[in-house]
Amino acid sequence: MAQTKQNNYNALMLVQSELLQSLELALQALNVFIDSPDDKDALRNCISQLNQINGTIDILNLDGAQFLSSEMLALAKALHDNKCEDIEQAQEVLVHALLLLPNYLQLLSGAIQDHPLSLLETVNHLRAARDENTLEAISLFKPKLATALPENITPEPQQIVPNLGISNDKIGHAFQLSLLQWLRNEDEQSLRKMRRIIHYLRLTCQQERSTIFWWAAEGVIEALLEQGLQIAPEVKLNLGKLNQPIKILTEDGEQQLIALFPAELERNLLLLIARSNSAGEHVSQLKSVFKLNFFDHRQKIYGMSNNALNDAQSAVLEQLQNIKEQISQYDLGAEISTEMITQTTGQLTTMVDTLQMLTEYPASHLLQTQVDELNALIAAEQLPNEQHLMALAGSILQVESLLQPDSANVSSAEHKQLQATVINECLLELSNIKEALATQAESTNTDNHLLDEAATQLELIAGSLSMLTLTDAAETLEKTAQQMQQCVANNDELSPAKLDLFAEIIAACDLYMEGIHQHGQPLNQFLDTANTKLAEFEHILNGKAATELSPELPETLAEIGTIPIDLESTEPELEPELEPELEPELEPELEPELEP
Repeated sequence: MAQTKQNNYNALMLVQSELLQSLELALQALNVFIDSPDDKDALRNCISQLNQINGTIDILNLDGAQFLSSEMLALAKALHDNKCEDIEQAQEVLVHALLLLPNYLQLLSGAIQDHPLSLLETVNHLRAARDENTLEAISLFKPKLATALPENITPEPQQIVPNLGISNDKIGHAFQLSLLQWLRNEDEQSLRKMRRIIHYLRLTCQQERSTIFWWAAEGVIEALLEQGLQIAPEVKLNLGKLNQPIKILTEDGEQQLIALFPAELERNLLLLIARSNSAGEHVSQLKSVFKLNFFDHRQKIYGMSNNALNDAQSAVLEQLQNIKEQISQYDLGAEISTEMITQTTGQLTTMVDTLQMLTEYPASHLLQTQVDELNALIAAEQLPNEQHLMALAGSILQVESLLQPDSANVSSAEHKQLQATVINECLLELSNIKEALATQAESTNTDNHLLDEAATQLELIAGSLSMLTLTDAAETLEKTAQQMQQCVANNDELSPAKLDLFAEIIAACDLYMEGIHQHGQPLNQFLDTANTKLAEFEHILNGKAATELSPELPETLAEIGTIPIDLESTEPELEPELEPELEPELEPELEPELEP
């Protein structure tokens, strides 16, 4: 069997370059279809390549690789026949599979062997994308147990079995007590008692089949003791099923255990061994003897395709950094030319294509919007103004946050430090605006030039908030700036009522950001207050009564000091689960752990 496998790998080496080229062509055709969904010829080309790939791999008798390629082909056909409910998800899964398979094929050798379970995760993603039932690992797990056992495990008729310290009729009860104690407390002491009993039972058996069964059970407990196996319901269930085989062996003997052999439980135990990352003696030997290493190389198999994705993402991030530097130069007064904007648009277009290939659709849509904006300016023979540049910078920052590995961790120290710095500067600017408005309200000067300056400052603050993706607050400040500019355009006099109104809106935004600054959470009720006042702006300016739809605005954060810092919801305490009453009999003491 080993020689046959090696011959398959040797044959793979002869056709590997052709397979990799076909996979590349299939990926290119799929990307064309993703960019142009009406281009069915591109998808048919992808299907044609996948047909060829699947046939070649089938001839090579590579069960795992063929398992994956056949599911890729099935999903491509489902896309062609419009049988996928979530088309974007299906495309994304197929792209990842097309990146994974070439890396998998290049890894296959004597060290990393082909097996369907190595690729089950991706296969199930492919099946789910076309609404097919996912497969359980146990359905694909068929260990070949007809193999020579290690010398230290092979049954030895003349072997002296050490005394366990309790009679056979009490072994089942002792195991049950230790199992129940472990299920309650997940304690190491109970696991060691269970292992001691299983070890003893293995040594009493004289047939290889029953020996392998107890050896697998002993390996699972060893993996748990070494924390190489997660304590999951599946693990607890299978250890609980050991009660019946123990009862049969201790009461009726080994022949009866063979007659009623728990083959399914044995497979489940060996599959747990395969999933374990323990390096213990029994786990290592079991994996080596029965070829259970198919989960051990997951990081290599999936890591290489992930590295390809990461390299592409890194290239995009580097290009985004270059564009940010160009925008910074424009902000510093550098002259903008049509040629520069055309070049930037071309760079962004290339990045959009790359992001679509990586199935980073939210990021690609953000950049595509900016590409459309710049193309419209070029067509109108116009150059971008400050607002256009700020919007472009904001989109680039959002794309960077989506592509960064830690983008989901919004509480990272780096992000919090950046946010704190920007918000602190915004709060200082808002404070200056409030102070200027208050001073103006106390004076007799009704000149409205102050509003023009305040509106400019608010637009800059809104741009800063957009960079932090605080879009709601940015939009509120932009609308406030527009109202101020409208007052200036209409040459309205600055009455105390108007100034108070603007001051209240800015104070509400101030308190909203103070919530982020001090509590780490936005206080949305104050942003709602500002938006309500903006919505009622015309009525208030005309002296009409308006219904107050929001809570009264507190003057300081002292009035909202009761808001908890930890805003996570608390769950009601659950009633303790009732345990079955145990017999008053004391748990038997087991002798010190036996030698292997």
